[in-house]
Formats: sequence, C-alpha cells, structure tokens
Amino acid sequence: MDNLHDLFLTTQGRIARRQFWLGIVVLGVAAVIMGFIFAALFGVPMFNAVATGPGSDGGMPFDNEAILGALRTSGWVTLIITLIFAFPTAALMIKRRHDRGRSGREVWAYLVIGLLIQLYLVQALAFNLQMTADGGLYMPMPSVINVVVGLAGLCLGLYLLVVCGFLKGSAGENSYGPDPHKVR
Repeated sequence: MDNLHDLFLTTQGRIARRQFWLGIVVLGVAAVIMGFIFAALFGVPMFNAVATGPGSDGGMPFDNEAILGALRTSGWVTLIITLIFAFPTAALMIKRRHDRGRSGREVWAYLVIGLLIQLYLVQALAFNLQMTADGGLYMPMPSVINVVVGLAGLCLGLYLLVVCGFLKGSAGENSYGPDPHKVR
C-alpha cells in the first residue's frame, strides 16, 4: 500500500498495524476539521449558545427550541460526516482483517449498526423528545431497541479495535496477498 488511493479507497490486499493506525489518525484529523467546517457552514452553536440569560432566580434558563435546533443540525452534520468517512474507514479495517486471514464481513455489519444509530439519532431529535425533570429541558430518550443496537455496536466496535489495531497479522502470504511486512 504505497499510495493513499489504495489505502483509503480499496478493500483489496493487506496492511500492517502501523499503516492502519496512521490511516485512522489521518481520517480522525480530517473528520474533526470537517466537523468544524460543517458546524460553521450549517450554523451549529459550539459553545453555550442555548441559555437565554439570567432568569429571575439567578439561574440560566434554557431555550428549548435553540437546543432542539442545534441538536437536529448537529445530528445531520454528524450523519453526513459519518457517510463521508464510512468507506475509507471500512477499507482500512477490512485490509487489517485480511492481514489476519479473515474476510472482513463483520466490518460491514459494524458500519451498518453505526449508520442505524446515526439515523435513529436524527429521527429521535425530530419525533421522540421528552421533558426531563431537570428544569424542563427536552432531551432524546433512547428506546430499548436503540439501547440493544448501541450495545451491539459497542461490543463489535471493541472487538474490531482489538483485532484490527492490536493483534499481529498472519505471517507470510495468505489468500488476500503478501505479508505487508515483507513487501517494501
């Protein structure tokens, strides 16, 4: 994997842990930068933009409509960024799975679960809001299905983190290509 195209845009071949982690760092930095750019473009408040000022009791009352608007917009921005970085992330993870002699199908399951969680978040911000006991603040309340899907995503994500990021690949050539440590 000598070029960025092969690293981020193909699922063929194998990569070593070092290439995986460097790719993850590059994608992470790019996602954070893109998040700041999209937040500015779409007007997502980043710091304390939802309080309406001191109330009669000296506290800071919340502007529920401003909070909901910010949550909705940030949910869509997060979904867009997730979609942009989904395939490059999958390409890295699949090539690491190839390095261990596995197909990488579980990576696609992980991405589907992640996208379902993102879609649920965006949907919940539009339809499933409940008043909390703390000062009348509206918050999305997760359903049982969301909790189960979230826990499944967490477990699969931790598994993939360990096998892609920390476990050594199979030595020598395998059905997915030559050993990335010997190809220089």
